[in-house]
This record gives sequence, structure tokens and C-alpha cells, in this order.
Amino acid sequence: MQELVRRDLASFTEAEGRVARALLAEYPMAGLETVAKFACRARTSGPTILRFVTRLGFENYADFQSSLRSEIQVRLQGPLSRYETLPETEGRSGPTEAVSDSLQRNIDRASRDLRQHLPAIVDRLADPDRNILCIGGRFSWMIASYLHHYLRELRTGVRLVRDSSAAWADYLLDVQPGDIVVVFDFRRYQRDVQEFAKGAKAQ
Repeated sequence: MQELVRRDLASFTEAEGRVARALLAEYPMAGLETVAKFACRARTSGPTILRFVTRLGFENYADFQSSLRSEIQVRLQGPLSRYETLPETEGRSGPTEAVSDSLQRNIDRASRDLRQHLPAIVDRLADPDRNILCIGGRFSWMIASYLHHYLRELRTGVRLVRDSSAAWADYLLDVQPGDIVVVFDFRRYQRDVQEFAKGAKAQ
């Protein structure tokens, strides 16, 4: 559903766009709230929430929430149980080809998702008046490190959040309005990384 919402983001009305962004910001939990709470989160009305779910192709709010719950159930499955449900790649001889196909599909999907927002992202990262913090989780930290090293060659004001999470509060103290935090993490998302991102956003 995330991909569906991102794909149609430009076609929503202003009020529906607020609903979409509220859903994506706290996905999927925002969509599991009551209509009234979801409307309050999105700073809009109950009827707008219902129009939004209709635009997504659901007959009613209950069907919309049922779809979200199904997604959560799939996420909660362990990696081994999910592996058994993956479709076999037709006409391929082994796992190497299957991994290659999967990577290609993921890159294509990421490209579609980013196409609308990438110019604005690049403009912000290139703005010398904005400081940048890069942070990652236990396994995704290396990706944050790569971005930090590349950006450091191009501009000043780029820092990598290092050390253990106990020391991250020191980095938060330096976050100013307008600064950028680039966060990398994989499901299931690391709680301390989420808390850092929320703390930085609040500042």
C-alpha cells in the first residue's frame, strides 16, 4: 500500500495529500487508528479520510484497515517462513539469477518511488546552509557511512553519527532547524534509530 500511496501522491487533493503524508510518516499504524484519530493526525476531517481510502480502491474504512493488518501479518513472519512463500523464477537455473532479478526489480521500484521527490532531495543535500547528519542501524550503518564519505568530498557540514546509541544525544544537541538527517535502516526498524530520527525532527 505504501507504494500505491506514493505513486498517486501527486494526484491527491491538498487535504488528501495531508492524509497520505500522515499515513506514510507513521506507516502502517496511522491507518489502524479510528477515522477520528486518523483525521486529527492528518489535520483534516473524517469524510476526507473516507474519500482517501475510496481513492485507493477500498469500499470502506474497514476494508482499508483489513489490508493493512494483512501486511503486518506478512511482516511479522520470520525470514525462513517468508522464504518458502517466494515464487520461483521461471526459466532460471539457480539462486544467483533469482537474486539478480530481485535486485533489478527493487531498483526499478525505488526509481519509480523516488522520481517525484529526488530533485527536491538533491537540492536540500546540496544546500550549503544546511548541515547533514547521516545515521544507520546495526547493519545499515555502513550505507550511512558511504553517503557521509561521498558527501564530505563535495561539501562541508556533513557528520556521521558514530559510537553507541548512548552517545547519540550529543549529536542531537547540534541539530538546528533546517538541518537534514538521512536515516538508513531495515525492518524491523531499530528502536534507538527511530528515536533519534524523531528527536531530530522535533528540533
